[in-house]
Amino acid sequence: MIDASDLATVFAVRDLLDYARTRPRPLLLWIGAGASRLNEYPGWLELAERMHKKFIRYEHSYDAEKSQQLLSIRSFPELFDQCRKVSPHRYNSALEDAFRPLTISPVYSRMVQLLLKIK
Repeated sequence: MIDASDLATVFAVRDLLDYARTRPRPLLLWIGAGASRLNEYPGWLELAERMHKKFIRYEHSYDAEKSQQLLSIRSFPELFDQCRKVSPHRYNSALEDAFRPLTISPVYSRMVQLLLKIK
């Protein structure tokens, strides 16, 4: 999110606007996965913690100790890969639960509408 009270952000936005005005080619906006947080989807840490809890509870072959270490160092790809290997079905089910379609929040809707106005 852009914080207008942060002077460094204000200067960076001004610099970006000047740059965009002087370039002959359009500016490409890269909207990262964090944008989905505005619609209350989980971030990497929350998703990893949820999956870890589910696998500890239901999968006897899940290496809880190793997974806890991966979680503590935020090695999410390795943690997710371990979950997928232990139970592809439970892994996919956890992803489906986490990313089921949600009603679009007002904040997310506003962001999309603002992005659509950019020419």
